[in-house]
Amino acid sequence: MNYANLQYNQPYNVGDILIGDTSISEYTVVYSSSASNPAKEFVKYIKMATGFELDCVQDTECQVGENEILIGKTNREGNTVNIDRSKCTNDNEAFVYGVQNGNLYITSNEQYYGTVFGVYDFLEIYAGINFFDEIETVDVKKAFYVPSNLNYFETSAVNDYRVVFSDYASKNEKWMAKENGANITGFYHSLPSLAKDPSEFKANWDYQVQYHKDKDPCLLDPEIQQNIITNATKLLGNRGGVWVAMSDGTAYCKCNEYCAPYIRQHGRMGAYFNILDVVADSLEGTNPDAKIVGLAYKYIWSMLEGYDAKDINDSVTFVVCTDNMCGTHSITSTGCKNEANPNNTYEKDLGYKVQVEHGYKECYDRIVELCPNIYIWDYIYPSRHNEAPLPLFQRMYDNYTYFYTHGASGVFLQDHTGPNACFALLRSYMATKLLRNAGNMSEKEYWAYIDEFLKEYYGDGWTYIREYIDYIFELSQKNEWHIWSSEFWDDIITEEQYRENYDYLMGLWEKAESLAQTEDMAYRVRRDSTQMKYIELSLAYRDYAASEKTDADLKAYTDIRDAYIALLEEYGFDMPNVGNINPDFWNYG
Repeated sequence: MNYANLQYNQPYNVGDILIGDTSISEYTVVYSSSASNPAKEFVKYIKMATGFELDCVQDTECQVGENEILIGKTNREGNTVNIDRSKCTNDNEAFVYGVQNGNLYITSNEQYYGTVFGVYDFLEIYAGINFFDEIETVDVKKAFYVPSNLNYFETSAVNDYRVVFSDYASKNEKWMAKENGANITGFYHSLPSLAKDPSEFKANWDYQVQYHKDKDPCLLDPEIQQNIITNATKLLGNRGGVWVAMSDGTAYCKCNEYCAPYIRQHGRMGAYFNILDVVADSLEGTNPDAKIVGLAYKYIWSMLEGYDAKDINDSVTFVVCTDNMCGTHSITSTGCKNEANPNNTYEKDLGYKVQVEHGYKECYDRIVELCPNIYIWDYIYPSRHNEAPLPLFQRMYDNYTYFYTHGASGVFLQDHTGPNACFALLRSYMATKLLRNAGNMSEKEYWAYIDEFLKEYYGDGWTYIREYIDYIFELSQKNEWHIWSSEFWDDIITEEQYRENYDYLMGLWEKAESLAQTEDMAYRVRRDSTQMKYIELSLAYRDYAASEKTDADLKAYTDIRDAYIALLEEYGFDMPNVGNINPDFWNYG
């Protein structure tokens, strides 16, 4: 990457794109009826890179010619090109592109996103286009060369779906961040509603949501199991999968008739794992390819014991939630000391017995051994205080690499609760990069991508923001914290650490802003520096709480609070419920 590749330097950064020895300016884009949009995207970005506006026409509206760029499955196949799609099989996102007889082709099996992904991939590699979500840049280069014998194929990095985002970032993401998923239907905390009498059950989202906080039913009672089978079948219809997952609460059945002995044998998660197999077996004759999807979630997280993988139906699918993971250490780290939610298995001496506390990695590895299909539901932001600094990039590389090389076939990225200052777009960008490489990206390459993004997004002061990311990570290593556990702002980095380092950390943002080449870059720096403004506010409240609480003391605090809230409004961030002046208890929208 040439770090001089910013669009604002000149109108067109790429001198030319040569296909073999021929300038791309001599080519015509020819597209199939289903590839109109990818073809228009191709033309748009080629012009953005080179200044050349290529003619673009549907294959049935023009004669076969020379120097054609064929997008989709055109009527030129078997004539000027012969394309082998056999490796694409039924993969909705696989694509092929290459050059034959001087013609460039970009295509897929045309089932879903394959062709458009192929277009974006080609543009990244051979036109220097960088898709940084809300901004797009072009590499500065005299010419790109497309080999005359090019023949490239890429399939999904994972089997079932690429990164699926939960929020706004996916609307602008150009590369591998589509919300196609595996077509799973129903609400993801479904069991209380699925257990209802079939005469009462309604196969819609709202019906399921109203019961999701209820206690989970007895999952081993034959009558309740039949209700779940009947209702799940109705809900599934002809879709690719159905949620058969736990409620969003701590309550569960412990009846002596069924559950207590089963849990003793198979662990807390056992009954939830079993119902997936029961439903999958019941549907094997009518819908054998449907995924029966459950959650390995916070309240049921335990070691699965007493099962044999050969007895588990091939349709059983577990979505492994990462909320129980250590927030400081990666899954492969041996340094985790947190005893409540350990990353590593350890023995706990209770006095009257020694109890084994199973670590996250061991539990995850056991699920992978048993379950035919593993998806990841990843939490990478604090749920309560979504503006606090979030040192997750070191951990993110290790975890995603491990997941992709150890069984995961899909990822849902619970990225953020809305626009915020916590590097949300960078996390989204790096998730797609990690997924595309499927565990084959080196750590050096990973950080090079981050540096590239920071440079393009924040400008010449990007090194200070990288220093900030590294430093808050080092601060966090002295502590133990977990994501999605009602954490407070000083759980990740302590109040004492913030007080000692506030001026230094805030100063890094100020230095970055002073070097930004454009107002857009300076704006992004100011906006994202509000994560330290949130810390300033929290420290100010602690100062107020320790004061004599005079009117002057209150005003000193509320002035900082009002200024912070004004920043949130200016940047379109979620507004907190500020009924309580203590920001520890603010909840964002």
